[in-house]
Amino acid sequence: MLMKILSRTGTNYKIETSAIALGLIPVDNAGNTIDKAKNLGTLGSTVTVANDFVGNFNGLATDDTDYYQFTLTENSTVNLKLSGLSQDATLYLHQAESLGGAVIQISANTGSADENITRNLRPGTWFVFVLHGGEGTNYKFEASAISLGAIPVDNAGDSFEQAKDLGVLSATPIIANDFLGDFNGLTRDDSDYYQFTLAENSTVNLKLSGLSQNVNIQLFDAQGLGVQYSATAGNADELISSIGTMDRSIQQLRGTSLASR
Repeated sequence: MLMKILSRTGTNYKIETSAIALGLIPVDNAGNTIDKAKNLGTLGSTVTVANDFVGNFNGLATDDTDYYQFTLTENSTVNLKLSGLSQDATLYLHQAESLGGAVIQISANTGSADENITRNLRPGTWFVFVLHGGEGTNYKFEASAISLGAIPVDNAGDSFEQAKDLGVLSATPIIANDFLGDFNGLTRDDSDYYQFTLAENSTVNLKLSGLSQNVNIQLFDAQGLGVQYSATAGNADELISSIGTMDRSIQQLRGTSLASR
């Protein structure tokens, strides 16, 4: 760099110069667009860490956005954290372009506070981007995933027409195991339907147990009319004991267990 001093009259002067190092312009380790997103690989319980810089570097260079992508091989709770900030930055989680590319969660705390996102996600490829808030900042990005297991198979029907047939009831209990309700925000099964047949006039005993949340059970006749209802609070067992007669409809009663809202 050059410096020039001019004067049209004579004068003594003293000039002092100094320079404060700014350091090297930070290397951009992440992608600047979604198609160039840095691939963090498959997330697991071990935290994956990426350190980078985003924003304006002393007017010499600007990195507006950093993109990352990661893969999940199973249903998981994903934990994302942005820390070590000296200026404001925002953290975004969004879908792959093939799924619409929509932003599904944002963490936008003010100032240099950490940004955190926790979200239950299905298997597949997901994207994260870090957006600066004006001035530049270094940051530490951490990502991990905890398995939620497979989505439970729905073994029962979801309507009267699709009711699972338990066959002819007798003194020997018939047992069915299933899942009902919301599975970690990834899927929802609100109702399970079963049907059974009575070969003779009988006292029908129904029991719903092993609950961790509130579920109710209702007994219907073959025309879909309610016969009896059990709605015990909390995760207590649900019990129904009802007389089923041969001349009640077409020798069939149907039971449906309903997830509470």
